[in-house]
Amino acid sequence: MPNRRDFLLLLGASAFLAVPFRKTSATMAPELGEMVLGEEDAPVTVIEYFSLTCHHCMRFHQDVFHQVEETYIDTGKIRFVARDFPLNDPALRAAMVARCLGRERYFGFIAALFDNFDHWTGADDPMRALALLAAQSEGMSREDFDACVANTELETTVLTSYLTGMTEHEVSGTPTFIINGRKFEDVTSFEKFEKIVEPILSGM
Repeated sequence: MPNRRDFLLLLGASAFLAVPFRKTSATMAPELGEMVLGEEDAPVTVIEYFSLTCHHCMRFHQDVFHQVEETYIDTGKIRFVARDFPLNDPALRAAMVARCLGRERYFGFIAALFDNFDHWTGADDPMRALALLAAQSEGMSREDFDACVANTELETTVLTSYLTGMTEHEVSGTPTFIINGRKFEDVTSFEKFEKIVEPILSGM
């Protein structure tokens, strides 16, 4: 389990509070807003707070998310909002890289990160492994990768998501789901997800 106290120290020491943003690559256009799938007017909004170095998040996205997408998101029943809650520095940098790839490729790269979870999170040098994965799966150059992970405005966006989860929703672990305003933490299967969502839909 990542040391949450150490990561909180990282939050306090980061450029989050003081360093001005300098765009270091003309090709970078990182996404700073919400990353969303589904219809804006869907009757159910699901917010997932997740960390890209979290085994439970990896299992949800490999074993459950595709069925959620097919059953609820693609059919207009759920608006799904992905919010970063990085539990350590590799998760923070991976979240930044995903956003640097742009909205159209964001969720595809998230899937690639989880599909190659052990390879990059377990590497002796996770940043090098992350850069290689971004190059192999998305064609991201090392120059753009380095510029992305040094982008202080983007870092602020990801860390703000983390702090919002802690302060507004009392998130302490991942994945945590906020479903129409209610918090759920033990959503480990499609059946559990379905049992939460179906009563909401049937009551509308």
